[in-house]
Amino acid sequence: MKKTIRLGIVCCMGILLGLTACRSAKQAGTSVGVQTEAESKVVENIVRCSPSFASFSAKARLTASLGGKELSVNGTLKMVRDQRIQLSVAPLLGIEVARIELSRDSLLVVDRLKREYVCISLPALSERVGGEVDFYTLQAMLCHQLYVPGKSGVDEKDKRQFTVETQADGTSLVRLRQTRAVSYNFTADARYFLTRTALETMGTYALDCTYASPQTLDGVAFPTQMDIRLKKGEKTLQARMVLSKMETGRTELAPTELSKKYTQVSADQLLQILSGL
Repeated sequence: MKKTIRLGIVCCMGILLGLTACRSAKQAGTSVGVQTEAESKVVENIVRCSPSFASFSAKARLTASLGGKELSVNGTLKMVRDQRIQLSVAPLLGIEVARIELSRDSLLVVDRLKREYVCISLPALSERVGGEVDFYTLQAMLCHQLYVPGKSGVDEKDKRQFTVETQADGTSLVRLRQTRAVSYNFTADARYFLTRTALETMGTYALDCTYASPQTLDGVAFPTQMDIRLKKGEKTLQARMVLSKMETGRTELAPTELSKKYTQVSADQLLQILSGL
């Protein structure tokens, strides 16, 4: 059971760790705008074909592979746009054993079996891991959307920060030209469905997310499978999240409240998991 809880933490924290440096070097370099009307149209179409729901929930099957070991677990993913992301780990009979909840300003990790929890502000977490943890970037990645780090959406001004290279098969390679320290790359198919997002930070971290098996959700294609590959030095974390029973517009996600039976513990244990990735 401890391995199950750790798997849920690793799947979510692996993404977070890959995002820690996304904004720390934001001011380095200069932006380069879209060069042609055709490039601008591609960016507009990708944004138009992306989901815009206010809330989302789904059953999730999580599988992670690290150091030659692979574990799988069931859970639930819930999101309320621009407010909260919650991953519940429930391997047996739908009974929750762990919860990971990210808001715009804090991270909460709950161990239901031990009745322990860790709560740390994002500024404090950013300082501890050496880069800025970005809620909005994680939100965009989970929703297979183009993004500009630190912003909840891509507005008209932001669109000019992307450059586009269209391949013979209609595939579009999109790059956010914002910083020399971090590279942001996206791939969309001929129907403007975003199939891949990737970022790399000065050779330290490389995070690659690919999206597959789309289903129509609120009139747009939404992936039911997300494959994550995080590389840090010689270590590689691979994870897959398969979604089912997806719903939008029905989820309310209030901040998690814990009874006095739960004990707050130091964030050191969480950071040890992060450092081990």
